[in-house]
Amino acid sequence: ANLWTLPGGKLEPDDTPESGLLREITEETGLTASDLRLMTARRWATSNSEKLALFYSATAEEKALLLSSEHKSARWVGADDLAKLTFYRTEVGDVLGEFLA
Repeated sequence: ANLWTLPGGKLEPDDTPESGLLREITEETGLTASDLRLMTARRWATSNSEKLALFYSATAEEKALLLSSEHKSARWVGADDLAKLTFYRTEVGDVLGEFLA
C-alpha cells in the first residue's frame, strides 16, 4: 500500500528478458518502450525464493501513462524525487539512485 516500484514482472515461457520487459511496460503503463539498455542486475531472497532482477533503461515516445488495474497511481519522477518515495523493495530505490544521480 502506497509503495512505489517500476514496471516489470515474471517472464512468460517464450519471453526473453527484453521481450518480457517490453510486454510488462505496455501492460502496466500503456507505453511502448524501445532502446532497452541493461543497467545492472540484483539478487535478493524472499521468504520462499531467490529473485534475480534485471534493471534496464528504456525510451518511450508517449508521455501519458495509462494505469493498469494492478496499480493505484503512476507518475514520472526525476532524481530529485527519489528521497520522497518509499519503494516496495529498497533495492529498486538504491538502483535508481545509482543511475539517476
